[in-house]
Amino acid sequence: MPEVLYEVFSDFSTEILHYPHRNLKGKASSAVFLCFHGFGGNARTFRRLAPFLTNHADTYSFSLPWHGKTSIATPGVKSLNIDLYVEDLYHFVKKVAPDGAFMLAHSFGGRIAALFAARYPELTKGLFLIAPGGYYPPEDLMFRFLGSSFVRPFTKKDWFIRLFARFLIPNLTPEKESKTVIALRHIGWSFPSISLKATRKTDILKKYPGFMVLILGNKDRLLPASYAPKIAAYYRNPEIQIIDGAGHLPMATHPESVYEIILSKTEAKR
Repeated sequence: MPEVLYEVFSDFSTEILHYPHRNLKGKASSAVFLCFHGFGGNARTFRRLAPFLTNHADTYSFSLPWHGKTSIATPGVKSLNIDLYVEDLYHFVKKVAPDGAFMLAHSFGGRIAALFAARYPELTKGLFLIAPGGYYPPEDLMFRFLGSSFVRPFTKKDWFIRLFARFLIPNLTPEKESKTVIALRHIGWSFPSISLKATRKTDILKKYPGFMVLILGNKDRLLPASYAPKIAAYYRNPEIQIIDGAGHLPMATHPESVYEIILSKTEAKR
């Protein structure tokens, strides 16, 4: 069972799950994985992958603002700013992984991991982006639409936001749907501060000199695998891995396949 931690990043109180290194070979590991989920997920998104990762490393998984059990620490804060999140994440990384960590991010969380790697390449041992957000145009168009002055009054209505939530994540339970509506509303209000393209942060991604492994499923209906080369073009050392039969959550449906990809890169790095 993971250890539940709580840290404060800027204006956000963040839930963190710590999956300790299992030390099966009787020697400590200096490797650390930091995991960032996508929209509608939480720190438990990586629960099927984490047992594999802990064979080799300490693993930390975060619940982003308005997801999981994360609460907002500062009253009145209604938007997520990935610049602030990255800057305060720096202090967490310096504490748990002063020699650097491997970043593992899914969908929306890929925005944070990518920006961190560009800003702090010396603390990024490797970057694994699973169906990452921030590149495919329809995604930003939706957030821009929800954050527009004309639409913003409608986003206060649950029925309106629910239409988008059900499209993004079909078959939601009532409890999950309620939380997803809240998360989507605030993320929409956060545009453009949550966008890599609108804030021109994609221009600095090549400052990260290390490897970036892009992992996509060939059945992903939200981010087509055919778009992979355009994402890879933002990086200096990209590698594309397509998992046959996987959709938008390969770390949940195909954890062993994702682990094999990660292991092949991290073993070579260590």
